[in-house]
Amino acid sequence: MGYDQGNVPVKYNVTRLYSNRCARAGILLGALFFFRTVAICGNDEPANRCGFTERADRNRIQRGKSIEILGSRPPLPLHTESSDGKFRVHYAVVGPDAVDTIDRDANGSPDYVDECLRALQRSWKLEIDTLGYAPPPGDDTTGGSRAIDVYLHDLGREGYYGITNLDRLLALTPSERYTTWVEIDNNFSPTDSTWSGKQSYSTFGVDALRVTCAHELHHVIQNGSYGYNGQQRMFYELSSTWMEMRAYPEVRDWAVWTSFLLTRPELWPFSKSNALNGYCWGWFGNVLTAGQVDIMKSTWDHVGKGREPFTALNAACTSASTTFKDVFCGALSSLYQTGARGSGNPYLPSAELLPEIKFFADISAESISESLTGTMRPFEVVAVRSAIPSLTGQPISVGQVLSWTSGPAILNRPDSTISFGVTLTPTPLPNDELVNGSTWAIRYEPNDALCRFYLGTQLLFTEAPYPQPYRSTEHEFLYVPVPNSTAGDNVQIQVCNTLLQPLTHGTEKDAYTAQVNIYHNRLVAQFPFDSSTLIPGIYLVVVTRENSQPIIYKLAIER
Repeated sequence: MGYDQGNVPVKYNVTRLYSNRCARAGILLGALFFFRTVAICGNDEPANRCGFTERADRNRIQRGKSIEILGSRPPLPLHTESSDGKFRVHYAVVGPDAVDTIDRDANGSPDYVDECLRALQRSWKLEIDTLGYAPPPGDDTTGGSRAIDVYLHDLGREGYYGITNLDRLLALTPSERYTTWVEIDNNFSPTDSTWSGKQSYSTFGVDALRVTCAHELHHVIQNGSYGYNGQQRMFYELSSTWMEMRAYPEVRDWAVWTSFLLTRPELWPFSKSNALNGYCWGWFGNVLTAGQVDIMKSTWDHVGKGREPFTALNAACTSASTTFKDVFCGALSSLYQTGARGSGNPYLPSAELLPEIKFFADISAESISESLTGTMRPFEVVAVRSAIPSLTGQPISVGQVLSWTSGPAILNRPDSTISFGVTLTPTPLPNDELVNGSTWAIRYEPNDALCRFYLGTQLLFTEAPYPQPYRSTEHEFLYVPVPNSTAGDNVQIQVCNTLLQPLTHGTEKDAYTAQVNIYHNRLVAQFPFDSSTLIPGIYLVVVTRENSQPIIYKLAIER
């Protein structure tokens, strides 16, 4: 079962394990529910923001024992070199590749070019002088000097922020090392669009320029000082994306791709080796550098010795007296601590601004066991939410984040799968995880192969829709309680006047279909209600669940 973008097959089943007492009563007991993900398509696809690995794999041709690099540099007429001689920026002031010609300091070089040089120098100071990465070699004099050449020209149609190009082979062993030259977009305009019509960039202007300089310089370092052989490209992009976060923490371009991981985690297991996956996991650099030993830097040292990135990562963890399994499992909680739960996240800055992780199953139990079964790939993240009885009456919602991490070898086997199970049970076994505030437990199978984080929250009771009074100018959703429901149930919501005459909900049908879920620690249905066309007053909300009698609530509406 593949994890490329596109249709994703059914992966998870929820099965109720009924008691013998019910079976003897002759009641039809088999219940099977399928949880199906929705295909990513259209503008939901993340873009390949850096062209390094794609261009490198296209232009790097093995010919016997030698390697030939194909590709030509943009013919830009002007250049400015940094005072330290490390960088030369090439540009144009007319034509489709022109940069903005504003020169506020009247130094004869456009401000955009000056800012590019400043960003490259700042990134050098961080990545080499502070973090200790080996300085890359200068190239030959193809660009006019031994400086690292950066070409500012229009990349908007391709949708690339920047591209690091392999230039001259320096060594084949112990790793392939190259000199490189870099391309960066000439303006990062919000009006730029790709050939397919999508907006080219998520961050614009100087902010996009700055993080791209940090990102591409790290590719220059990777290729010149450590090595590239086309394997496990995600780690090259993970490292460069993390460098953006370190160099310019105020620019949150990385968060766009982290959001893809949170909203579709089944598509982006850490073991998936393509470049796009590296953007989604860029934040993980904060995990690898959090301990006393810089595992990120140590990984690149091992790459320089000829090891593929994932093998190098495992070796770096061993050198730090830990395992990648332990490092990865220790970070699972950070994927749960986003959105409304984001305060104090140790690895994801301002995590409250990120979406909450997508739960691909909601399972609920009252007096009999419930079980979720499915498959996952190595270091895939699966989020599950469960509701179980508590000692005080109101159920406990348990958020769980799971991953298959049984040993370092599976990181290099991205196509492997494992069957797993999560069972809510009132009759715990010794290895089950007891839930505080309840007599129930959670059983994970296979117990030794899964790492997990879980957190239980007591659900709150609400007797009426909220917020009240409801104001469209202040509120985005109306939350409606649905008695005797479980997460995942579908309900019909109808707003009526006090005579129970239905009102039209904007351009939607009169009756709105919503799903019961857990919001604000309450089991409610979320209703995107627009009251802007209604006069202030008292209205009625009618909620109907399948095979149940309608429930009527009062709702106050104000301007």
